Amino acid sequence: MPAEALEHSSVTETRPTPGMSTLLLRIQSEYREMPGLKLTEAQARRLWDLDGNTCSLALTMLLERRFLKRTASGAYIRAAY
Repeated sequence: MPAEALEHSSVTETRPTPGMSTLLLRIQSEYREMPGLKLTEAQARRLWDLDGNTCSLALTMLLERRFLKRTASGAYIRAAY
């Protein structure tokens, strides 16, 4: 794949693994159960006991799916629905 195509590819263009799908559902459930939940990436890593790469990937996928959005301070909150 040409470098230009990689620059514009989305994380969500590939199908998540079963483990990642389960994690995404878990994170979505937490945000639904706690409507005011506002987490930094570091807080999310601790809450869900994730390594940095997994946490970053999951949060990015949920941003791209427009389930989450980032505040000006960099925290992750549930997007308006």
